[in-house]
Amino acid sequence: MSVGEDPPRLYEVSLSGWVYERLLELADEARGRGDGEAYLTALREFHRRLRVYPQFGDPLVDLAGQRGKFALGS
Repeated sequence: MSVGEDPPRLYEVSLSGWVYERLLELADEARGRGDGEAYLTALREFHRRLRVYPQFGDPLVDLAGQRGKFALGS
């Protein structure tokens, strides 16, 4: 951010009860594997990005109703 620029507007991220419970379950699994700290770091980064850019994680192209195959990079 440059001098004189307004800080970005931060959005509120709210989770449904189901999502919150699932994140806790995944945290337990990560701790059991020894990945608890990495999981928490990734979750915090995901939350930070959603607060600045709420479209983060949305598909760029919705192919749900399309027929055919889609190949990723080569």
